[in-house]
Amino acid sequence: MIGRAFLLVFVSLLLILVSISSVQAQEPIWTETTDKTVSSLAISGNATTIAVGGEHLYLFNQSGQQMGVTWKTEGVAVNRSGDLVAAAMDDGVHMLDVSGHDIWVLPLLSTSCVAMTPNASQIVAGTKKGVIAGIDKNGGLIHQGELTSLSSGSNVIWAAAMSENGSMNVVSDIDGLYAFDGSGHDLWRLGFIRPVSLGMTWNGSMVAAGGTSGVLICNRTGVEMGRYYKGNAITTVAVPVNGTFAIAGDEKGTLIYLNSAAWPQWTYPAGSPITSVSVTADGALIAAGTEDGSLMLFGNSGYLFWKTKLPSSVTALGFSPDGWYLGAGTSTGTVALFPGEARPVEAGQTNGQTTTTTTNTTSGGIVTYPTTHSTESPSPGVVCSLLVITALLIRVKRSS
Repeated sequence: MIGRAFLLVFVSLLLILVSISSVQAQEPIWTETTDKTVSSLAISGNATTIAVGGEHLYLFNQSGQQMGVTWKTEGVAVNRSGDLVAAAMDDGVHMLDVSGHDIWVLPLLSTSCVAMTPNASQIVAGTKKGVIAGIDKNGGLIHQGELTSLSSGSNVIWAAAMSENGSMNVVSDIDGLYAFDGSGHDLWRLGFIRPVSLGMTWNGSMVAAGGTSGVLICNRTGVEMGRYYKGNAITTVAVPVNGTFAIAGDEKGTLIYLNSAAWPQWTYPAGSPITSVSVTADGALIAAGTEDGSLMLFGNSGYLFWKTKLPSSVTALGFSPDGWYLGAGTSTGTVALFPGEARPVEAGQTNGQTTTTTTNTTSGGIVTYPTTHSTESPSPGVVCSLLVITALLIRVKRSS
């Protein structure tokens, strides 16, 4: 009798350990496999089209059905309605339908990146030779020219971003950021070391770049609003369309939420280098992926809604414009679609943990760190298990 009672106590303790975890895992809606590394990913409204760039360009629908596949793609963009896909390929910029068939091709050797307005009225592309081109919806060339770099070094165009109406475009090379209008006229340029990632608001009022020397945030006219640097290179950055903050990940595994002046408001230690981030258009949800394959969904207050594991390093992330879907790609070619849903957040809590807020005297910002004790109410499973253990211990004591 006593042996059976202790067995029940042991089982109840296991139930407590299972129930006490406050971070929930999230199953994908679907997963598919492509060949080799996913280098870029874009999603249309309601995830009707998911474009995945890499060794080949794959096109999926909301159900995970493969609609088309075509050649190697360096960068990809999808219009809001999901019927047009712009792809940066080695021979130029391709506009494709959802089956992967060319609608038009603009020859542009060694195209490295592409950006497109939500209605596909304008496209901007950069090349590995430092050439920038503006293109209209029908494939007509609006402007084309070679970037005059801030130094005599390589001017490979690494990233491109554009405003919603195409009136402002920003590209980056090894030396900094370059802004120009829809006709290709220079607006401003800023020196910044190796800006590998770019983010911009819908109207260009806020531009964020991440690179070797941290994060740089500037406004539409190129006036610097702030810089953030804590000794680690920034690997990825994203900005919501309303431009109230930037989210960045660094090489040591820290996720950083920065206000428009580049002051950190909260950080999260992911435990592995951050390889990709994305944010919903309204800024309510933030996704972050790491080198060890972890994928996390946060609220903009720093609350961790869920965390899951992918087979390898997360190399590309993207929310649908409505925020209902999150796409992820990995270094081994896995593509997954997740729901962009979240639970209500209570003020002052991060993942069921109390938070300690401290002033960062170096940057002037506020950083929030989770403490080690939980503030969640015990789950029903925990309560029931405790009652069972109490009853069994009383029974064991009486029988002895």
